[in-house]
Amino acid sequence: RDDRSIVPCLQMLFTRLWLVLFPFLFAVPWLSGSHVPSIFAGIRRSQGVRYYPTVENPPTANPSWEMPLSVAASAPQYCVANSVLNFTGMGLRRIGDSFINTTYARELYLDGNDIKEISETAFDSMKGLEILSISGNNLPTNKLLWFHYHETLWRLTIDDNVDDTSMNDGSVQGMLEHFPRLEYLSLRRNGISRVDVQFDKLAPVLNWLDLSGNRLESFDFVVDLPRTMKNLYLEDNDCSCTINKLPSGIEYLQVSGNRITELCNENCSHASLSLRGLKKLKILTVSRNNVRYLDLSHNQIIEVMNLCDNILTSIETLNLSNNYISMIDNNFVNMLYLRTLDLSNNRIAILPTMLIFNSRSLEVLLLRNNSIEDIDDLFKKNSFKELELHLQDNPFSAVKYSNFQVHLKDRDTRSELTNRVSIESFGEIDDIDDVDDTDDVSQSNVQSTFEHWFVRLPFIHWRSKLDIFGNILQSEEAFSNEL
Repeated sequence: RDDRSIVPCLQMLFTRLWLVLFPFLFAVPWLSGSHVPSIFAGIRRSQGVRYYPTVENPPTANPSWEMPLSVAASAPQYCVANSVLNFTGMGLRRIGDSFINTTYARELYLDGNDIKEISETAFDSMKGLEILSISGNNLPTNKLLWFHYHETLWRLTIDDNVDDTSMNDGSVQGMLEHFPRLEYLSLRRNGISRVDVQFDKLAPVLNWLDLSGNRLESFDFVVDLPRTMKNLYLEDNDCSCTINKLPSGIEYLQVSGNRITELCNENCSHASLSLRGLKKLKILTVSRNNVRYLDLSHNQIIEVMNLCDNILTSIETLNLSNNYISMIDNNFVNMLYLRTLDLSNNRIAILPTMLIFNSRSLEVLLLRNNSIEDIDDLFKKNSFKELELHLQDNPFSAVKYSNFQVHLKDRDTRSELTNRVSIESFGEIDDIDDVDDTDDVSQSNVQSTFEHWFVRLPFIHWRSKLDIFGNILQSEEAFSNEL
Protein backbone atom coordinates (compact mmCIF):
# COMPACT_ATOMS: atom_id res chain seq x y z
CA ARG A 1 0.00 0.00 0.00
CA ASP A 2 2.78 2.41 0.81
CA ASP A 3 4.41 1.60 -2.51
CA ARG A 4 1.23 2.43 -4.40
CA SER A 5 1.02 5.86 -2.72
CA ILE A 6 4.62 6.72 -3.48
CA VAL A 7 4.20 6.40 -7.26
CA PRO A 8 1.63 9.22 -7.64
CA CYS A 9 3.78 11.44 -5.45
CA LEU A 10 6.82 10.87 -7.63
CA GLN A 11 4.79 11.57 -10.76
CA MET A 12 3.52 14.83 -9.31
CA LEU A 13 7.05 15.84 -8.27
CA PHE A 14 8.42 15.06 -11.73
CA THR A 15 5.67 17.13 -13.37
CA ARG A 16 6.45 20.14 -11.21
CA LEU A 17 10.18 19.85 -11.86
CA TRP A 18 9.51 19.65 -15.59
CA LEU A 19 7.47 22.84 -15.48
CA VAL A 20 10.30 24.59 -13.65
CA LEU A 21 13.09 23.32 -15.91
CA PHE A 22 11.28 23.74 -19.23
CA PRO A 23 12.07 27.46 -19.72
CA PHE A 24 15.75 26.89 -19.01
CA LEU A 25 16.09 23.87 -21.27
CA PHE A 26 14.57 25.59 -24.30
CA ALA A 27 14.78 29.34 -23.73
CA VAL A 28 18.37 29.67 -22.46
CA PRO A 29 19.98 28.22 -25.62
CA TRP A 30 18.05 30.83 -27.62
CA LEU A 31 19.58 33.57 -25.50
CA SER A 32 23.12 32.24 -25.44
CA GLY A 33 26.06 31.67 -27.73
CA SER A 34 25.65 33.10 -31.21
CA HIS A 35 21.94 33.75 -30.67
CA VAL A 36 22.35 36.60 -28.20
CA PRO A 37 20.11 39.47 -29.32
CA SER A 38 22.28 42.02 -31.12
CA ILE A 39 21.38 44.89 -28.80
CA PHE A 40 22.93 43.12 -25.82
CA ALA A 41 26.14 41.30 -26.58
CA GLY A 42 27.12 40.44 -23.02
CA ILE A 43 29.78 41.96 -20.81
CA ARG A 44 32.92 43.60 -22.09
CA ARG A 45 35.85 41.34 -22.81
CA SER A 46 38.58 43.72 -21.84
CA GLN A 47 37.71 45.53 -18.66
CA GLY A 48 40.49 47.96 -17.82
CA VAL A 49 42.58 46.99 -20.89
CA ARG A 50 43.30 49.14 -23.96
CA TYR A 51 43.12 47.08 -27.13
CA TYR A 52 43.65 48.16 -30.71
CA PRO A 53 42.72 46.48 -34.01
CA THR A 54 44.69 43.31 -34.62
CA VAL A 55 43.96 43.44 -38.36
CA GLU A 56 45.05 46.30 -40.58
CA ASN A 57 42.08 48.19 -42.02
CA PRO A 58 39.40 45.97 -40.42
CA PRO A 59 36.22 45.91 -42.52
CA THR A 60 32.87 46.87 -41.07
CA ALA A 61 31.27 43.48 -40.46
CA ASN A 62 27.58 42.72 -40.03
CA PRO A 63 26.49 40.11 -37.49
CA SER A 64 25.49 36.69 -38.78
CA TRP A 65 22.12 36.97 -37.06
CA GLU A 66 20.02 40.04 -36.45
CA MET A 67 16.96 40.30 -34.23
CA PRO A 68 14.03 41.92 -36.04
CA LEU A 69 13.54 45.51 -34.97
CA SER A 70 9.98 44.79 -33.78
CA VAL A 71 11.19 41.95 -31.56
CA ALA A 72 14.03 44.04 -30.17
CA ALA A 73 11.66 46.88 -29.34
CA SER A 74 9.31 44.63 -27.41
CA ALA A 75 11.93 42.52 -25.67
CA PRO A 76 12.98 43.94 -22.30
CA GLN A 77 16.74 44.43 -22.08
CA TYR A 78 18.61 45.08 -18.88
CA CYS A 79 22.18 46.35 -18.72
CA VAL A 80 24.51 44.81 -16.23
CA ALA A 81 27.91 46.12 -15.22
CA ASN A 82 30.38 46.40 -18.15
CA SER A 83 27.71 45.75 -20.79
CA VAL A 84 28.46 45.68 -24.52
CA LEU A 85 25.58 47.03 -26.62
CA ASN A 86 25.42 46.11 -30.30
CA PHE A 87 22.95 47.88 -32.62
CA THR A 88 24.81 46.88 -35.79
CA GLY A 89 22.75 46.57 -38.97
CA MET A 90 19.37 47.38 -37.42
CA GLY A 91 18.27 50.05 -39.88
CA LEU A 92 18.67 52.99 -37.50
CA ARG A 93 18.41 56.41 -39.16
CA ARG A 94 18.70 58.87 -36.29
CA ILE A 95 20.19 58.84 -32.81
CA GLY A 96 18.25 61.25 -30.62
CA ASP A 97 18.83 62.93 -27.28
CA SER A 98 19.96 60.67 -24.43
CA PHE A 99 19.90 57.61 -26.70
CA ILE A 100 20.38 55.20 -23.79
CA ASN A 101 20.19 56.14 -20.15
CA THR A 102 22.62 53.85 -18.39
CA THR A 103 25.89 54.01 -16.53
CA TYR A 104 26.62 50.31 -17.02
CA ALA A 105 27.35 50.19 -20.78
CA ARG A 106 31.05 50.29 -21.64
CA GLU A 107 30.94 49.59 -25.40
CA LEU A 108 28.38 50.72 -27.99
CA TYR A 109 28.32 49.65 -31.66
CA LEU A 110 26.10 51.44 -34.19
CA ASP A 111 27.83 50.20 -37.36
CA GLY A 112 26.18 49.37 -40.66
CA ASN A 113 23.02 51.42 -40.24
CA ASP A 114 21.58 54.33 -42.23
CA ILE A 115 22.26 56.95 -39.57
CA LYS A 116 22.23 60.48 -40.99
CA GLU A 117 21.93 62.46 -37.79
CA ILE A 118 23.22 62.08 -34.24
CA SER A 119 22.08 64.45 -31.53
CA GLU A 120 24.81 66.40 -29.78
CA THR A 121 23.52 65.00 -26.48
CA ALA A 122 22.94 61.43 -27.70
CA PHE A 123 25.53 59.88 -25.40
CA ASP A 124 25.38 62.28 -22.47
CA SER A 125 23.48 59.76 -20.32
CA MET A 126 26.01 56.97 -20.95
CA LYS A 127 28.41 58.14 -18.26
CA GLY A 128 30.60 55.05 -18.29
CA LEU A 129 30.91 54.61 -22.08
CA GLU A 130 34.49 53.90 -23.15
CA ILE A 131 34.28 52.52 -26.71
CA LEU A 132 32.00 53.91 -29.44
CA SER A 133 31.86 52.74 -33.08
CA ILE A 134 29.64 54.43 -35.70
CA SER A 135 31.13 53.11 -38.96
CA GLY A 136 29.29 52.46 -42.21
CA ASN A 137 26.60 55.14 -41.92
CA ASN A 138 25.64 58.34 -43.76
CA LEU A 139 26.77 61.00 -41.31
CA PRO A 140 27.57 64.51 -42.60
CA THR A 141 31.33 64.95 -42.84
CA ASN A 142 31.36 68.26 -41.00
CA LYS A 143 29.62 66.69 -37.99
CA LEU A 144 31.64 63.50 -37.57
CA LEU A 145 33.02 64.88 -34.30
CA TRP A 146 29.96 66.89 -33.30
CA PHE A 147 29.55 65.46 -29.80
CA HIS A 148 29.30 66.92 -26.35
CA TYR A 149 32.03 66.58 -23.76
CA HIS A 150 32.44 62.98 -22.62
CA GLU A 151 34.42 62.04 -19.54
CA THR A 152 35.18 58.33 -20.05
CA LEU A 153 35.31 57.74 -23.84
CA TRP A 154 38.80 56.58 -24.87
CA ARG A 155 38.20 54.93 -28.25
CA LEU A 156 36.11 56.39 -31.11
CA THR A 157 35.78 54.77 -34.55
CA ILE A 158 33.89 56.54 -37.35
CA ASP A 159 34.95 54.87 -40.63
CA ASP A 160 33.37 54.40 -44.07
CA ASN A 161 30.69 57.08 -43.84
CA VAL A 162 29.05 58.39 -47.01
CA ASP A 163 27.91 62.01 -46.91
CA ASP A 164 25.35 62.37 -49.71
CA THR A 165 24.20 65.86 -48.73
CA SER A 166 24.51 68.71 -51.20
CA MET A 167 26.19 70.87 -48.53
CA ASN A 168 29.13 68.51 -48.12
CA ASP A 169 32.44 70.36 -48.53
CA GLY A 170 34.55 67.54 -47.13
CA SER A 171 35.68 69.38 -44.01
CA VAL A 172 35.70 67.95 -40.49
CA GLN A 173 34.95 70.39 -37.72
CA GLY A 174 35.09 69.86 -34.00
CA MET A 175 32.96 71.42 -31.30
CA LEU A 176 34.50 73.39 -28.48
CA GLU A 177 33.83 70.35 -26.30
CA HIS A 178 36.65 67.90 -25.70
CA PHE A 179 37.33 64.31 -24.73
CA PRO A 180 39.85 64.32 -21.87
CA ARG A 181 40.52 60.55 -22.08
CA LEU A 182 40.27 59.89 -25.82
CA GLU A 183 43.35 57.93 -26.94
CA TYR A 184 42.23 56.30 -30.19
CA LEU A 185 40.46 58.05 -33.08
CA SER A 186 39.83 56.45 -36.47
CA LEU A 187 38.29 58.46 -39.34
CA ARG A 188 39.13 56.23 -42.30
CA ARG A 189 37.54 56.49 -45.74
CA ASN A 190 35.08 59.29 -45.05
CA GLY A 191 35.83 61.52 -48.04
CA ILE A 192 37.45 64.12 -45.79
CA SER A 193 39.26 66.90 -47.66
CA ARG A 194 40.09 69.27 -44.80
CA VAL A 195 40.49 68.91 -41.04
CA ASP A 196 39.60 72.01 -39.04
CA VAL A 197 40.23 70.48 -35.64
CA GLN A 198 42.81 71.34 -32.99
CA PHE A 199 43.45 67.84 -31.76
CA ASP A 200 45.56 68.94 -28.81
CA LYS A 201 42.46 70.64 -27.40
CA LEU A 202 39.87 68.12 -28.60
CA ALA A 203 41.79 65.11 -27.27
CA PRO A 204 44.82 66.14 -25.18
CA VAL A 205 45.99 62.53 -24.58
CA LEU A 206 45.38 61.21 -28.11
CA ASN A 207 48.07 58.73 -29.21
CA TRP A 208 46.47 57.00 -32.23
CA LEU A 209 45.01 58.91 -35.20
CA ASP A 210 43.98 57.29 -38.49
CA LEU A 211 42.90 59.46 -41.43
CA SER A 212 43.78 57.02 -44.20
CA GLY A 213 41.80 56.63 -47.40
CA ASN A 214 40.36 60.13 -47.48
CA ARG A 215 41.08 62.91 -49.98
CA LEU A 216 42.95 65.36 -47.77
CA GLU A 217 44.25 68.47 -49.49
CA SER A 218 46.51 69.52 -46.62
CA PHE A 219 48.25 68.00 -43.62
CA ASP A 220 48.54 71.32 -41.79
CA PHE A 221 46.51 69.98 -38.87
CA VAL A 222 49.48 67.89 -37.70
CA VAL A 223 51.02 70.95 -36.04
CA ASP A 224 48.16 70.80 -33.51
CA LEU A 225 48.57 67.15 -32.60
CA PRO A 226 49.14 66.54 -28.87
CA ARG A 227 52.56 65.54 -27.57
CA THR A 228 51.18 62.13 -26.61
CA MET A 229 50.80 61.12 -30.28
CA LYS A 230 52.57 57.84 -31.15
CA ASN A 231 50.69 56.36 -34.12
CA LEU A 232 49.78 58.46 -37.16
CA TYR A 233 48.27 56.99 -40.33
CA LEU A 234 47.80 59.20 -43.41
CA GLU A 235 47.97 56.66 -46.26
CA ASP A 236 46.14 56.88 -49.56
CA ASN A 237 45.14 60.53 -49.57
CA ASP A 238 46.92 61.29 -52.86
CA CYS A 239 48.03 64.57 -51.33
CA SER A 240 50.89 66.66 -52.68
CA CYS A 241 51.38 68.11 -49.21
CA THR A 242 54.13 69.10 -46.80
CA ILE A 243 54.29 67.29 -43.47
CA ASN A 244 56.40 68.95 -40.80
CA LYS A 245 56.48 69.84 -37.12
CA LEU A 246 55.27 66.40 -36.09
CA PRO A 247 55.20 65.53 -32.38
CA SER A 248 58.59 64.19 -31.30
CA GLY A 249 57.07 61.11 -29.68
CA ILE A 250 55.72 59.54 -32.89
CA GLU A 251 56.79 55.89 -33.24
CA TYR A 252 54.70 54.67 -36.19
CA LEU A 253 54.17 56.88 -39.24
CA GLN A 254 52.49 55.76 -42.45
CA VAL A 255 52.18 58.13 -45.41
CA SER A 256 52.07 55.69 -48.34
CA GLY A 257 49.94 56.51 -51.35
CA ASN A 258 50.52 60.26 -51.44
CA ARG A 259 52.65 62.48 -53.69
CA ILE A 260 55.57 63.18 -51.39
CA THR A 261 58.81 63.97 -53.21
CA GLU A 262 61.25 64.61 -50.34
CA LEU A 263 62.14 63.02 -47.02
CA CYS A 264 64.29 65.53 -45.23
CA ASN A 265 65.41 66.98 -41.91
CA GLU A 266 65.51 70.68 -42.68
CA ASN A 267 65.35 73.11 -45.60
CA CYS A 268 62.47 71.07 -46.94
CA SER A 269 60.55 72.11 -50.03
CA HIS A 270 56.95 71.58 -51.10
CA ALA A 271 55.48 68.06 -50.92
CA SER A 272 58.05 66.93 -48.37
CA LEU A 273 58.07 64.93 -45.16
CA SER A 274 60.29 66.40 -42.46
CA LEU A 275 61.71 63.84 -40.04
CA ARG A 276 63.34 66.49 -37.90
CA GLY A 277 63.11 65.71 -34.20
CA LEU A 278 61.47 62.29 -34.60
CA LYS A 279 63.96 60.53 -32.36
CA LYS A 280 61.53 57.79 -31.30
CA LEU A 281 60.39 56.84 -34.81
CA LYS A 282 60.44 53.05 -35.23
CA ILE A 283 58.43 52.34 -38.39
CA LEU A 284 58.09 54.63 -41.41
CA THR A 285 56.10 53.63 -44.51
CA VAL A 286 56.44 55.84 -47.58
CA SER A 287 55.61 53.47 -50.44
CA ARG A 288 53.66 54.56 -53.51
CA ASN A 289 55.02 58.10 -53.45
CA ASN A 290 57.36 59.90 -55.83
CA VAL A 291 60.26 60.47 -53.46
CA ARG A 292 63.21 62.19 -55.13
CA TYR A 293 65.12 63.43 -52.10
CA LEU A 294 65.71 61.13 -49.15
CA ASP A 295 67.62 62.20 -46.04
CA LEU A 296 68.50 59.32 -43.71
CA SER A 297 71.44 61.03 -42.06
CA HIS A 298 72.23 60.89 -38.35
CA ASN A 299 70.69 57.48 -37.75
CA GLN A 300 72.27 54.19 -36.73
CA ILE A 301 72.10 52.47 -40.13
CA ILE A 302 74.65 49.65 -40.40
CA GLU A 303 73.97 48.32 -43.88
CA VAL A 304 71.96 49.30 -46.94
CA MET A 305 71.66 45.93 -48.64
CA ASN A 306 68.77 45.70 -51.14
CA LEU A 307 67.77 49.27 -50.35
CA CYS A 308 67.61 50.07 -54.03
CA ASP A 309 65.66 47.08 -55.34
CA ASN A 310 62.36 48.48 -56.65
CA ILE A 311 62.02 50.68 -53.55
CA LEU A 312 63.87 53.92 -54.22
CA THR A 313 63.74 53.89 -57.99
CA SER A 314 62.85 57.58 -58.29
CA ILE A 315 65.46 58.93 -55.84
CA GLU A 316 67.72 61.69 -57.17
CA THR A 317 69.44 62.72 -53.93
CA LEU A 318 70.19 60.25 -51.13
CA ASN A 319 71.82 61.35 -47.88
CA LEU A 320 73.18 58.50 -45.73
CA SER A 321 75.81 60.52 -43.91
CA ASN A 322 76.58 60.16 -40.20
CA ASN A 323 75.64 56.49 -39.88
CA TYR A 324 77.60 53.28 -39.25
CA ILE A 325 77.80 51.97 -42.83
CA SER A 326 80.92 49.94 -43.63
CA MET A 327 80.05 48.34 -46.99
CA ILE A 328 78.48 49.80 -50.13
CA ASP A 329 75.82 47.77 -51.92
CA ASN A 330 76.52 47.52 -55.66
CA ASN A 331 72.79 47.90 -56.27
CA PHE A 332 73.27 51.65 -56.06
CA VAL A 333 74.35 51.30 -59.68
CA ASN A 334 70.77 50.34 -60.56
CA MET A 335 69.29 53.60 -59.27
CA LEU A 336 68.67 55.14 -62.67
CA TYR A 337 67.98 58.68 -61.45
CA LEU A 338 70.46 58.96 -58.57
CA ARG A 339 72.59 62.08 -59.01
CA THR A 340 73.93 62.86 -55.55
CA LEU A 341 74.93 60.29 -52.93
CA ASP A 342 76.28 61.41 -49.57
CA LEU A 343 78.07 58.70 -47.55
CA SER A 344 80.20 61.03 -45.45
CA ASN A 345 81.01 60.27 -41.82
CA ASN A 346 80.55 56.52 -41.99
CA ARG A 347 82.95 53.57 -41.60
CA ILE A 348 83.64 52.76 -45.24
CA ALA A 349 87.12 51.26 -45.67
CA ILE A 350 87.12 50.23 -49.34
CA LEU A 351 86.70 52.68 -52.18
CA PRO A 352 83.44 51.80 -54.04
CA THR A 353 84.96 51.60 -57.52
CA MET A 354 82.01 49.65 -58.91
CA LEU A 355 79.77 52.57 -58.07
CA ILE A 356 82.26 55.18 -59.27
CA PHE A 357 82.86 53.66 -62.70
CA ASN A 358 79.51 52.03 -63.48
CA SER A 359 76.81 54.30 -62.09
CA ARG A 360 74.61 55.50 -64.92
CA SER A 361 73.55 58.86 -63.55
CA LEU A 362 75.67 59.68 -60.48
CA GLU A 363 77.18 63.17 -60.61
CA VAL A 364 78.30 63.81 -57.01
CA LEU A 365 79.65 61.22 -54.57
CA LEU A 366 80.64 62.33 -51.07
CA LEU A 367 82.84 59.99 -49.04
CA ARG A 368 84.26 62.47 -46.56
CA ASN A 369 85.59 61.29 -43.20
CA ASN A 370 85.52 57.54 -43.73
CA SER A 371 88.27 54.94 -43.32
CA ILE A 372 89.50 54.69 -46.91
CA GLU A 373 93.26 54.05 -47.00
CA ASP A 374 93.77 53.25 -50.68
CA ILE A 375 92.45 55.08 -53.75
CA ASP A 376 94.88 53.61 -56.28
CA ASP A 377 92.03 51.83 -58.09
CA LEU A 378 90.93 55.23 -59.34
CA PHE A 379 93.99 55.29 -61.62
CA LYS A 380 93.74 51.79 -63.07
CA LYS A 381 91.23 52.80 -65.73
CA ASN A 382 91.83 55.20 -68.57
CA SER A 383 88.17 56.17 -68.68
CA PHE A 384 86.61 58.18 -65.92
CA LYS A 385 82.98 59.31 -66.05
CA GLU A 386 81.88 62.83 -65.28
CA LEU A 387 81.82 62.67 -61.50
CA GLU A 388 82.53 64.99 -58.60
CA LEU A 389 84.20 62.86 -55.94
CA HIS A 390 84.85 64.08 -52.38
CA LEU A 391 87.41 62.16 -50.30
CA GLN A 392 88.39 64.70 -47.67
CA ASP A 393 89.51 63.48 -44.25
CA ASN A 394 90.27 59.89 -45.18
CA PRO A 395 93.47 58.19 -43.94
CA PHE A 396 95.16 57.54 -47.32
CA SER A 397 98.45 59.41 -47.69
CA ALA A 398 99.64 58.72 -51.23
CA VAL A 399 98.37 58.39 -54.78
CA LYS A 400 99.94 56.00 -57.29
CA TYR A 401 99.61 56.34 -61.04
CA SER A 402 101.81 54.31 -63.37
CA ASN A 403 105.35 55.38 -62.41
CA PHE A 404 104.14 58.23 -60.27
CA GLN A 405 103.65 58.29 -56.54
CA VAL A 406 102.28 61.46 -55.00
CA HIS A 407 102.49 61.88 -51.24
CA LEU A 408 99.64 64.01 -50.01
CA LYS A 409 100.38 64.00 -46.28
CA ASP A 410 102.23 62.20 -43.55
CA ARG A 411 100.99 58.66 -43.27
CA ASP A 412 100.34 58.78 -39.53
CA THR A 413 98.02 61.79 -39.49
CA ARG A 414 94.50 62.58 -40.63
CA SER A 415 94.82 66.36 -40.42
CA GLU A 416 94.29 68.69 -43.33
CA LEU A 417 96.64 68.40 -46.27
CA THR A 418 100.07 69.73 -45.30
CA ASN A 419 102.09 72.16 -47.32
CA ARG A 420 104.62 69.47 -48.19
CA VAL A 421 103.79 67.73 -51.46
CA SER A 422 106.45 65.53 -53.02
CA ILE A 423 106.47 63.99 -56.44
CA GLU A 424 108.90 61.08 -56.47
CA SER A 425 108.84 60.33 -60.16
CA PHE A 426 107.62 62.15 -63.25
CA GLY A 427 108.24 59.42 -65.84
CA GLU A 428 108.55 60.60 -69.43
CA ILE A 429 106.40 63.73 -69.31
CA ASP A 430 108.35 66.40 -71.21
CA ASP A 431 106.43 69.61 -70.71
CA ILE A 432 106.19 69.56 -66.93
CA ASP A 433 108.04 72.29 -65.09
CA ASP A 434 111.04 71.44 -62.99
CA VAL A 435 110.31 71.05 -59.31
CA ASP A 436 112.29 73.19 -56.94
CA ASP A 437 112.75 70.82 -53.98
CA THR A 438 114.80 73.14 -51.85
CA ASP A 439 113.72 73.86 -48.30
CA ASP A 440 112.44 77.33 -49.17
CA VAL A 441 110.26 76.19 -52.05
CA SER A 442 107.14 78.30 -52.14
CA GLN A 443 103.69 76.83 -51.77
CA SER A 444 102.58 78.58 -54.96
CA ASN A 445 105.28 76.85 -57.05
CA VAL A 446 104.36 73.41 -55.71
CA GLN A 447 100.68 74.11 -56.28
CA SER A 448 101.25 75.22 -59.88
CA THR A 449 103.49 72.25 -60.68
CA PHE A 450 101.15 69.67 -59.17
CA GLU A 451 98.16 71.20 -60.93
CA HIS A 452 99.88 71.15 -64.30
CA TRP A 453 100.87 67.50 -63.87
CA PHE A 454 97.53 66.27 -62.53
CA VAL A 455 95.32 67.75 -65.26
CA ARG A 456 97.24 65.69 -67.82
CA LEU A 457 96.15 62.41 -66.25
CA PRO A 458 93.92 60.58 -68.75
CA PHE A 459 91.09 59.96 -66.27
CA ILE A 460 90.46 63.67 -65.66
CA HIS A 461 87.89 64.74 -68.26
CA TRP A 462 85.74 67.79 -68.79
CA ARG A 463 83.59 68.51 -65.72
CA SER A 464 85.29 65.73 -63.77
CA LYS A 465 86.33 66.86 -60.33
CA LEU A 466 88.27 65.05 -57.62
CA ASP A 467 88.22 66.56 -54.13
CA ILE A 468 91.01 65.17 -51.93
CA PHE A 469 91.28 66.67 -48.45
CA GLY A 470 89.67 69.89 -49.57
CA ASN A 471 91.81 70.20 -52.71
CA ILE A 472 89.73 70.22 -55.87
CA LEU A 473 91.46 68.92 -58.98
CA GLN A 474 89.67 69.61 -62.23
CA SER A 475 90.32 70.31 -65.87
CA GLU A 476 89.24 73.92 -66.20
CA GLU A 477 89.65 75.53 -62.77
CA ALA A 478 92.68 76.43 -60.70
CA PHE A 479 93.94 74.19 -57.94
CA SER A 480 92.23 74.84 -54.57
CA ASN A 481 93.67 77.64 -52.48
CA GLU A 482 93.43 75.34 -49.47
CA LEU A 483 96.44 73.31 -50.62
